[in-house]
Amino acid sequence: MEVKTLFTNADKYLGQEVAVRGWVKNCRKQGTGNSFAFIELNDGSTFKNIQIVIDTQKTDNSEKMQEFIRDATNGSSISVTGVLIESPAKGQLYEIVGKNGEILGECSTELYPISKNRLPLEYIRDFPHLRIRTNTLRAVMSIRNRLSYLTHKFFVDNGFSLIHTPILTANDCEGAGETFNISNKLGDKPFFDKNAHLTVSGQLHVEPMACALGKVYTFGPTFRAENSNTSRHLAEFWMIEPEICFIDLNGLLDNIEQYVKYTITHILEDCADELGALNGFISKGIIAKLEKLRDDPFKRVTYQSCLDYLYKEIDEKRIIVADKQKKNKLTIAKRPVFGDDLGSELEKYLVEHYAGGTPLFVTNFPKSLKSFYMKVDEGGNTMQAVDLLVPGIGELVGGSMREERLDVLLEVMKEKGVPEEGLEWYIDLRRFGSVPHGGYGIGFERMVLLVTGMANIRDVISYPRYPHHCIC
Repeated sequence: MEVKTLFTNADKYLGQEVAVRGWVKNCRKQGTGNSFAFIELNDGSTFKNIQIVIDTQKTDNSEKMQEFIRDATNGSSISVTGVLIESPAKGQLYEIVGKNGEILGECSTELYPISKNRLPLEYIRDFPHLRIRTNTLRAVMSIRNRLSYLTHKFFVDNGFSLIHTPILTANDCEGAGETFNISNKLGDKPFFDKNAHLTVSGQLHVEPMACALGKVYTFGPTFRAENSNTSRHLAEFWMIEPEICFIDLNGLLDNIEQYVKYTITHILEDCADELGALNGFISKGIIAKLEKLRDDPFKRVTYQSCLDYLYKEIDEKRIIVADKQKKNKLTIAKRPVFGDDLGSELEKYLVEHYAGGTPLFVTNFPKSLKSFYMKVDEGGNTMQAVDLLVPGIGELVGGSMREERLDVLLEVMKEKGVPEEGLEWYIDLRRFGSVPHGGYGIGFERMVLLVTGMANIRDVISYPRYPHHCIC
């Protein structure tokens, strides 16, 4: 029987003999010759463990049960039969009085690399096949699973169609050239008629689908060959990319805010045990932080307004422009000017100080900073682009209205040196029934960072890929 079933239907099974199987999370042995034990067991069906109390003197096979307790080490898999009772101990409602036990799979405490509690996250990254057994990673992956479900539910319930976009592509949506190229050989001949690589984004491919279905989204893996070792970057990660027709920039921002608040609201309700565990040890204050994100309206400002605010902070010496770092002050190398990428440190500063710790929409970026497909504002210097900045992370969402005017799109492509060859199909969308439309991309791992409070993106994905690290 699954442990989750016992917890949710305890009234039905109290006083009855039940059988459970799972992995030992902790085993406290007492008495002479392993005669008494408290075993914490988890079978993966729920985050909570169930305690099994074994007094070998009260079983029919005392000697065999002493051997069972001896071999029930942390990490071993076991099967136990016993009676479910209300627990007299604090902190748990129910426990099992064990009568019979069997070791299904032994686990050597000498060799088991995660047998100890409170191991550094950096250490357990070297054991991605085992680190899921730690409480921290179990909590994170449980929340990640729920967040994935809520993502699909939000978009499906709001009338979006799910599109599976290609992983192999000949287009580089971001234009940065940081792509993983693939071997294009079939014997002595090319497999494709042009070079192909792993996708960096599904956006270009999802737009044509939106231009027939109205509202669509894709949710899949993306790849960037970026030599980055920051706490916010991976070489392989997952992206949520909705695309919406007949919308304007404010409507796009509304949809982003609705998604973020919807998922946070339900994570707080659905993952209370996991958040409680993280809140107590790894991510202290995460519950209060999520409640603030759920309740406070997101602030909306332009890129130029951010610059004006930063100039004020610099003039009043709250931000220091200097060659050397100043203690307790944000220090930047130079005064930012229109057209500069603000960077993660200034983004975090803006969220904390300009927005007071609530998420901040920054819109209308300089044309020089953004991609060719984004809609040009009146005046021609800025684009209808948006970044959503969130506490502790910086950029969570990037999106824009798309340039639906054929002449303007071709002009910007020429300006930015983007060749029309290979993108004829994309340009066709502006020839055949073009409409105002926009979309955005959410780095799913960054969303998991936000809702778990974890500090490093490598700890919110099962098998992290980053420079010089591809284990399993």
